[in-house]
Amino acid sequence: MSLNDLDEDVLAQFTADVGGAADELVRLFADETRQRITRMMQADDNTKDAHSLKSTAATYGMSGLARAADALETACTDGDDKRASEHLIEIETGVEEALKGLLNTLARSAN
Repeated sequence: MSLNDLDEDVLAQFTADVGGAADELVRLFADETRQRITRMMQADDNTKDAHSLKSTAATYGMSGLARAADALETACTDGDDKRASEHLIEIETGVEEALKGLLNTLARSAN
């Protein structure tokens, strides 16, 4: 599973829907995602944060991150701490590259 998977059609629709606010909203999402993951690395139960991350990632077309967050949410719901830890580490390890891809794609589409 690659966190870098990006659905550019979803991102384009998001950009069309929010107009000039897209850059600011994507940057806020990136900052909030970094904070969320930092919080998740220290938490015992990440079910709600994983669900929120899944939903917001999908909104921005980040299908890889959304799938990883879905797998984390499922592991948390199932009470499978080992799998949850593995998925969280995968997310924590790959999220910066995925966010960079999102920001770069947005910048390219603006030109």
